[in-house]
Parts: sequence; C-alpha cells; structure tokens
Amino acid sequence: MSDPYPVGSYVDNKFGSLLFIDGTDPFDYSGGYEIDGMPVSASEFARLAEAGALQTENPGDMVNGMAGPKHPATRPVIPYGLGVFGVFVPDGGRDNDLQYDLRLFGPVAFAHHHASVSGAEPTGEPTATPCDVKLPNDEDQREIVVTVMGEMTRLGSSQYGTDQHGRAAVRHASGSEISNYDSYREAAYMLSAIENRHRDWNGGKSSYSQIVNAPGQFRGHGGGVRDFANLGTNDSEPCLRARIILSAMEDVLSNGVWNTSIYYWRGVEQWPENGDPPFVRTFRPLLDTRIANTDFMQDEPPVPKKRRG
Repeated sequence: MSDPYPVGSYVDNKFGSLLFIDGTDPFDYSGGYEIDGMPVSASEFARLAEAGALQTENPGDMVNGMAGPKHPATRPVIPYGLGVFGVFVPDGGRDNDLQYDLRLFGPVAFAHHHASVSGAEPTGEPTATPCDVKLPNDEDQREIVVTVMGEMTRLGSSQYGTDQHGRAAVRHASGSEISNYDSYREAAYMLSAIENRHRDWNGGKSSYSQIVNAPGQFRGHGGGVRDFANLGTNDSEPCLRARIILSAMEDVLSNGVWNTSIYYWRGVEQWPENGDPPFVRTFRPLLDTRIANTDFMQDEPPVPKKRRG
C-alpha cells in the first residue's frame, strides 16, 4: 500500500483542523453539521437522521418525563426520507411553555459516489426497501403502539372543518391535507390520554396493556395489528405512520404528556356499530381539541340518541 501522506504526517497535514470522527470522512465537514458539538460529514448526518437516531436538546426547558428526575427537554429528529428531516424548535411565544414548531430541513446535500463492483450488472429500477420499523419488545409499549396505529388518521387524508357535521359531510372533508406534524401531534395526544388514564385511574394499578384493551374503549387495536403486519416499504403510508408513532412515544416517555387533562378521544368520522349510516360528529368549541381527524376531550362525550325509524 502507498503512504497516503508522503510528505509529513496526518497531524502535520491536519494540524489545527477538526478531529477525525469514526464512520465519516475526516476531510469533509463542509456541510456544517454537528452531533453532540462535534462536526460530522453530511453523509454521516443523513445516515443517522434516516435511522431515527438523532434528537435535539433544549437546555432552557427542564422537564421530568414520567415523574423522573428533571432534565433538559428533548425532541426527536423525524426522518421523512430522501434526506429531508424535521426538527422541533421552541416557538418563542411564551416563556418555557414547552410549545414547539416543527420545521423541515433538507434534503441533506452530500456527494454520493457510485462504486463499481466486479461482475455486477445494472438492475434498472431501484428495489424498494422493506419497512424497517419494529414493534417494541416491551409488552405494554407494544400494545400502546398497536392501539394508536389503528386509531390514528391515515396520512394524506383531508381534515374536517370544525363547522362540518352530520351525514352529508362524510367523505367531504373541507380542510387541508393532514401533514406529518398533524399526525405527530395526534399520536402524542393519544399517547398522553393513555398515560393520563394510567396515572389517574384505578389508583395507577392498571397496566398499560389493560388500559388499551379495556372493553368498549379503543376499537382500533385490531386494525393496528393488521397495519403492523403489512407495513410495506420504507416509503409507504403505514411505515411512515408507525415511525411517527414511535417518535411520539419516545417524546412522551422522555418529556411527559402534551396535555394533562385529556382522557378520551373520538374519531371525527363516526361509523356506528349498529349499522346506522356514518356521520361527522359535531365539534364542541369549549370541550374538544381537534387534531387531524380526532377530537380529544377531558370527559367522555354523551352517546348520540338513537332516532326512531
């Protein structure tokens, strides 16, 4: 092998420059990316962002998560594929209110070098990568994720306006398309409602699995099981929705619930089990918080009265 530094040494050539980071190109820090205060190449940053291995820390916001010791608030970096990622930043609207805006960055710009492989032939269209999202090993967390998966609004749907209600509004949503951030907030609120029940109901003695599987509470569990069995590829809607749920769960586990007073939610679009026609529920301005196509509330809403046929 030839000496890569025929004149002088690595130290001589790089004296006063940035340190070598294992797994990246020690000569390429032109992108300006840093992890834990150390510069990394754009390719390494993109690799970790796509793997969901990055998060931001906000030292000014101290939280205690699930009743643990206080620590700086963290928020996950959400990968959207193709080098695009989302970062939560404090909105600056009020002092330490833990309100964040999601800002998109990217695509991460880095040089991609194609290496030739002996004997390899071009394959034409790229092969889709199977979804790499995995269910948690912990039983409670697994049951929570599956339930939320089946309860959430599908990405790409349109949101119902708060002025829409009744049977005629079904499948005629007038609002904007639900964004990834809307979906993230919806998941975080569902996770918060489950945690609030765990904390405040039955003296805190019920397991999370018992809470999400309680009779007559969450109808989406079966659908969530089916969705996780058919996640498709990394760019599919179920895979992205599952990735958002896991990121939101990590957020709630680390930083605590997003709202301490919600215990119930209802889908905006209702499909009665007795076979009655579907309808869009009426939004109650002082009682409901609408995120995506889910309404969250503190008290269980009354069951609509049946009409005489």
